[in-house]
Amino acid sequence: MSEQSPLLLIDWTPDEAKIYQRLSRQRQCTSVELIKHCVIQNPHGLIASMNQKLADSDWQIFISVARSSRPQATPIAYYRLCRKPLMSFDPPPTPSR
Repeated sequence: MSEQSPLLLIDWTPDEAKIYQRLSRQRQCTSVELIKHCVIQNPHGLIASMNQKLADSDWQIFISVARSSRPQATPIAYYRLCRKPLMSFDPPPTPSR
C-alpha cells in the first residue's frame, strides 16, 4: 500500500489545489502561467496563503521575482515547490586553548 503525500492532506481551497497540481507537475511555473492556465487572479496572495499552510511541513513554495525593464510592466514571479533546507542546530565547536 502506498503512503499518501502529506501535501495532499492539506485542506487546499479550489484555487490553491489548482496551483498545487501545477507545481507538482512542473519544476517551476510563473505568475503569468498561473493566471492564464489556472485562471488565478492573485497568484502571489494564494502562494503566501499556501506557504502558511505548509509552515509545519517539510515543504515550501519558493518565490523569486524577475523585475521588468519597463516600469509600467508587472514583474513576473517564478514559483517552485521544494523541500525546506535542513537546519543544523548543533552549536559551533569551542576553540581549544
